Amino acid sequence: MTPLELPDAVATLFASPPPDDCPVQRAIDQIADKWKLRILLALSRDGVVRFRELQRRLDGVSQKVLTSALRELERDGLVTRTAYAEIPPRVEYRASERCASLLPILAQLQEWASRG
Repeated sequence: MTPLELPDAVATLFASPPPDDCPVQRAIDQIADKWKLRILLALSRDGVVRFRELQRRLDGVSQKVLTSALRELERDGLVTRTAYAEIPPRVEYRASERCASLLPILAQLQEWASRG
């Protein structure tokens, strides 16, 4: 089997075994979870969403799992969290600009996957 012709950026990625801090692996780790991709897509589609509404839209996700995933997505800069000092407390989530830049990549991945 002959090697594939790879674009320079891809050839550089595969020039040697990926290091522990491989940016592609870090990016995949940020979204490779049962709920994270669903959360990002829901927030991208629906705009600003409160926690309980997001939990209702993601049928089957527990409060603990959703909280953890949202914290990780916020830490990674993919989700923006806004807390309002009200009684009762109100917290809203939205997709960040970084998430918006990821959407075309996900669309390409979906196209690639659907081709089988």
